[in-house]
Amino acid sequence: MNAKDFGYKSGSYEIVLYLGDFLLEDSIEWVVGEVSLKLGSGKVKAINPLYAVSYGPKPEIKVS
Repeated sequence: MNAKDFGYKSGSYEIVLYLGDFLLEDSIEWVVGEVSLKLGSGKVKAINPLYAVSYGPKPEIKVS
């Protein structure tokens, strides 16, 4: 999962586990816990050119 799955909305989320199927009338609901997420805005940040990785062809190494 990523921030896009949560609509980039930070906040407190409850984790719930449901046990059962469509034949079981009284399924079990168990609150596992709660998490607080701080998600980014979804905007792509500019890459610092000092840390940019170049995957293009490299100059030939000549041995004397």
